[in-house]
Amino acid sequence: MHHNLVLATGLCLALLAGASGAGALTSGDVNCNGSVSAIDATVLLQWDAGLIRGGAAERLCLAAGDVNGDGHLTPVDAALILQLTSGIIDSLPLQ
Repeated sequence: MHHNLVLATGLCLALLAGASGAGALTSGDVNCNGSVSAIDATVLLQWDAGLIRGGAAERLCLAAGDVNGDGHLTPVDAALILQLTSGIIDSLPLQ
């Protein structure tokens, strides 16, 4: 299971690294729908709590959730996404 998650995360990292053109990911867009919303923060928190694993995790763009660039997916990332979507901050640290 962890192997598949690493592959999915590696794919997201590759897409983030080449963030120009079609298929590029947006920092904070954890569910890969093309926009950043409170749903992305919720999905990130569910993943962090262990509620999303296996095939469901493979469909996520988890690397897009590391919005503070510390190399970890934590509730801090979710809080930053929520601050962005509520207008408290104008951009994410990695935007």
